[in-house]
Amino acid sequence: MGKSITGLVYNIFNNAGFIISEADDFNETILDGLYSDIQKEADALNTEKALNNIPTSPVETEIKGNYFFDFSLLKNSTLPYSSKETILPFLNSVRFNRLEILCDHVMPWFDSEMKKRNLLYTVTEEGKGKCRILVKPVDVTKNATIC
Repeated sequence: MGKSITGLVYNIFNNAGFIISEADDFNETILDGLYSDIQKEADALNTEKALNNIPTSPVETEIKGNYFFDFSLLKNSTLPYSSKETILPFLNSVRFNRLEILCDHVMPWFDSEMKKRNLLYTVTEEGKGKCRILVKPVDVTKNATIC
C-alpha cells in the first residue's frame, strides 16, 4: 500500500473513471465520508441534468404547427424563468395553429396580450391546482379560429 499515486498509473486509473483519493489514515469513517461526498456530487449532476431537460419554451408536437408547453414544470424547478420570459418570445416569433400550455393559473398579462395578437384562448381546469390553456389564432377574414 502506498501513500500516493502519480504518473502513468494515475493517468490510467483517472482516464478509466476511477476516483483517486489520498488519506493519511484509512478507516471506515473516512470511507463513509468519501462515499457521502461522491453521492452528493452525483446527486448534483443528476439534478443539473434533469434541469437541462426542462423545456424553457413551447415545443412542437408530432403535428406540425401544434405546440405544447408545460410551464408548471418549469415554474416548479429552480430555473429562474417567468411566464413572460418564456411565452411572449414564442408568441412574437413563431406562427402556430395551436398552443397548449399547462400551468397553475392564467397569467395576469395573458388576456391583453392575446387580444393584441388576435389570439383566442380557452381554459380547462385539470384539477390538483393545474389548468390547461389552449391558444389559437383568429382568422380575421372569417372571424373564426384557425384549426
